[in-house]
Amino acid sequence: MKVMITFLRKHLAAWKLRKEKGRLYTPLHERRQEKRRYPLFYVPVYERLSQTLLGHVYDITQQGCMLLSSGKMKKGRAYDVSMMLPKNLGVREGLSVAARCMWTKKDGNPEFYVSGFHFETIDDLAQNSIQLMTQEYCFQD
Repeated sequence: MKVMITFLRKHLAAWKLRKEKGRLYTPLHERRQEKRRYPLFYVPVYERLSQTLLGHVYDITQQGCMLLSSGKMKKGRAYDVSMMLPKNLGVREGLSVAARCMWTKKDGNPEFYVSGFHFETIDDLAQNSIQLMTQEYCFQD
């Protein structure tokens, strides 16, 4: 019971603070710490074990990516994905990460879906590969 009361007090205080600031939530674009980067080419993304093509990277950051796909992803589902990076990037070609689908919706083109993924577990080598890719193979400001 004591744990529940502490939990409720903590969340009630946070809710009041957000309400005082005139909003009940913080939009994702205000919480995002990194600028999205858009690859210069299609980066295919596969479900690692089955090698089923899930889609292509639309944009990417160190924390996650947006995927363009022909099928709808399952919101909340964890995926073990492999991204096929260009061979001349100087890093491993198949980059594997655990990613969770945070949202999914129809694209502007009704034949496709876009889905937001958060990278849940990512090793240092994968982080370095994404950083190199965003510096060398993505549109820059």
